Amino acid sequence: MAQGKIKMPIFKGINQTFPEIDMSYAAESQNMDVSDGILKVCKGIKKLSYVALQSDVISLAKLHKKNGSVYEDKLLAATDSNVYCWIGTGFLGVKSGLTGGNFSYLNYQLNGEDICIMSNGVDTPFYTDGITSTDMTDVPKFRDIDLHYERMWGSGVDGYPDRIYYSASFDPTDFSTVGETGFIELPSFDGGHIIAIETLFDDVVVFKSQSMHRIIGTYPGTYEVTKIHGVVGPIAGKSIVNSGDLVLFLAREGICAYNGIKVAPFKKKVLSGIYDRINNSAADKACSIKWGDKILFALPLDESDQNNAVLEYDILRDSFMLKKGFCVESFVVTDDTLYISDGSAFVLIYDSGDNFDGSAISAFWETPYTDAGDRSAIKYLENLYAFGKGDSLKITVISEKESKEKTIVLNEENIDHIKVKLQGKGVRFKVKFENVDGGYFELISPEITFEKDV
Repeated sequence: MAQGKIKMPIFKGINQTFPEIDMSYAAESQNMDVSDGILKVCKGIKKLSYVALQSDVISLAKLHKKNGSVYEDKLLAATDSNVYCWIGTGFLGVKSGLTGGNFSYLNYQLNGEDICIMSNGVDTPFYTDGITSTDMTDVPKFRDIDLHYERMWGSGVDGYPDRIYYSASFDPTDFSTVGETGFIELPSFDGGHIIAIETLFDDVVVFKSQSMHRIIGTYPGTYEVTKIHGVVGPIAGKSIVNSGDLVLFLAREGICAYNGIKVAPFKKKVLSGIYDRINNSAADKACSIKWGDKILFALPLDESDQNNAVLEYDILRDSFMLKKGFCVESFVVTDDTLYISDGSAFVLIYDSGDNFDGSAISAFWETPYTDAGDRSAIKYLENLYAFGKGDSLKITVISEKESKEKTIVLNEENIDHIKVKLQGKGVRFKVKFENVDGGYFELISPEITFEKDV
């Protein structure tokens, strides 16, 4: 018999590039955090306020407003009939009498006042200062709005699926001045329609259900439309997010990346198993946001008709993690805090607390299979060595021959050296670490020893 050893010095994230990858990656994982190379159960979500709004929160927005000499963000929450502003102790109603709550929003400074313009495609657009609201009666009922060179751009007007409008410069209320305002038609003759507009890489980018287009130019008379190559559709309009160097969005083949010139699938092999789980019939509900050095995608997985999972992409570490056990209908970041709506009458704080709004966090990390560099010899697992702390930890060894599990109790307060006697034999094996009854654990640099036939 000969001795062997498998080391996992750091945990790197999910990588589904099969058939065999480094054991520091996870082939499958849920509700774990490896942002510092340590494997630990992720944080939860909790209610911002335990006082329910009058109906379910449909979308979130923010008002970027100057308070004295500093700027601060104000959280806005929209239901099917009202918009509210969080004032620190509760929600203040700023708009009522609406017929839809799925808003696009834009921060602007009008006549020296910081405002948030909100439009949902069915009601008269309006703006709010966080206390009151003002209707924009001469503005079309846009479903989507954005800003480009101090003009407000809008799309999604009922009856005009291929039309983009632009306002007068420095006046988002003016869509009628001849020579300063107007619209652009973008027929694509493929049955597609405009689903979103975004200002990206200094251009207005138009996302249609089957194609993408750039509007180049800085003012009327110079605008020119070009088609972007390499698009795969259909595209989920609320999933578009700008990371700085890339624009990411969800399409039929999974997440795609736009670099200002062309579009291509993003990390298709790395995320192949997750992409296969996306419910395409509900994919148009997917949404995303950039939060610090992470990009988050809320996705409908495993036949769910809601976004029941969040895929986190760590830009700096180029790694992915998956959270599951709650729903997300919209995201917003205010003053570095990430909020979500989940289809209830509450706003929740992401990455906070030790459970998912009262539900236990079910967390696991499963390595890929490994043959430890020898496809001919049977391995007999002996021990696992690591450092860790927490509640209880269940360890399962899975080979092509059998599955063996063991649960150990950790030190709740301090990091201890761990030695666990393992069982299991096979040419190939993988290891699964998981929490018990929603408990917490941390695991640092595990090492597995084994013997093998020679």
